[in-house]
Amino acid sequence: MTRVSVFESDSPEEIKLLKAKLESAWIDAETGATTPDLLSNDEDILLTLAVNLQDEQQAFKIIDTWLQENDKHDKPQ
Repeated sequence: MTRVSVFESDSPEEIKLLKAKLESAWIDAETGATTPDLLSNDEDILLTLAVNLQDEQQAFKIIDTWLQENDKHDKPQ
């Protein structure tokens, strides 16, 4: 089964939260990590979430909703 990356973050909390949201919608989500590029100065490792290709659009809807809700909470009043 082909898996595609749907989200990247340097925050383990975000990855755990979104993985739980996807799995509660019956979307199998797998975590992983990117390795630093040897040609860049960037040493940060990004955590990733990947889903089956047929679940990609539904996963993006869930993630987009979460991002919009999270953005509202982060903005100053």
